[in-house]
Amino acid sequence: MKKFQKYVLFIVLAASHFTQSVNSYIIPSERYGHTSNLIDNRIYYFGGGYNTTNQYFYLDLSVNFTTSNPPFVNIDSLDNFPPLRYFSSVVIENSGNGSAKLLLFGGRGSTDFSLVKSINEENGPINRTHIPSIVDNKGRMYIWGGKVNQTGYLDKKMYIFDSSTNAWSQNNPIDVPETRYGYSATLLQDSKIVIIGGWDKNATYADINSVDSSPWRTITAKGLPDIQNRAAHSAILAPDEYRIIIYGGNSLVPLNPAKALIILDTRTFTWSQPTAINPPILTPGYPSATLFKNLMIVAFGEYNKDQKGSNSLWILDISKDPFTWVTSYNSSDTNHFKLNTNRHRHSPSTDTTYSTNFKALIN
Repeated sequence: MKKFQKYVLFIVLAASHFTQSVNSYIIPSERYGHTSNLIDNRIYYFGGGYNTTNQYFYLDLSVNFTTSNPPFVNIDSLDNFPPLRYFSSVVIENSGNGSAKLLLFGGRGSTDFSLVKSINEENGPINRTHIPSIVDNKGRMYIWGGKVNQTGYLDKKMYIFDSSTNAWSQNNPIDVPETRYGYSATLLQDSKIVIIGGWDKNATYADINSVDSSPWRTITAKGLPDIQNRAAHSAILAPDEYRIIIYGGNSLVPLNPAKALIILDTRTFTWSQPTAINPPILTPGYPSATLFKNLMIVAFGEYNKDQKGSNSLWILDISKDPFTWVTSYNSSDTNHFKLNTNRHRHSPSTDTTYSTNFKALIN
């Protein structure tokens, strides 16, 4: 078991953390490069860079609130919790009976920017940062690309961790493009993993690739003629299970706020740009986005690539057209329907070249 713990940290969130009494809420410190995971009516946040002091807390979605005063609850008191890190991969499996299993891989320390651990074991990946989080319905965690230091890039293998056997395996497809980091990864209903954007070491792209058991298949997206290249963005799968909604991110030039919110229809691989009422004035990089009912809840992030974090919260109502950025949340709103929260959607992911390369992995 010790050997396994060098790769993935298991943390069991006990039922007590789901039923604990709340005496007061906290104001989280500014951060970016954190992760977010939905369990029932709570969004759990872990880590983040910049001015981070609260490493683990949740947003309570069982109560009404406004975005100017959200109900964040601190749970840093978890026993044996790992040191603060950011740009890591965190996925959560619901275990039932009010508990869940958290799988944490990779990341950087919060002070010296060094890697948290070095990893060397057969079939397993070396430690890395800037990797999104995704787990399928069988409890398998997927790791591709990432970054090992300020200049180091990684191989093109897809690493798969099976939480039921505590074992790594590898998928080595052919025709894989340059590895990258800072991208988003979204699991579709048909088990495709769609990888969008990110940085690589050579060039930028504007294509979509799909891989079966072997070759990646290139697909040209239709729709909008000018999708601004980006990395460090957020992405969720909409309730209809085929639209990927992307928000925020960074680019070589400042991201056009008018293009901060875009949608990819994965049935036809067509881009569109929705109308959204009352958009935020500033567009963050490295935010997290979590789907809850018909709401896209965006949290924190970095502004203007200056490594200054935010502790802001935004909520996008996607229940009808046009979309609306709302400033209040009603826990009893019947216009929203409950989703299957067992499926993890995405965790966001920093440095030179940006990409709009879109890839789908079929397993």
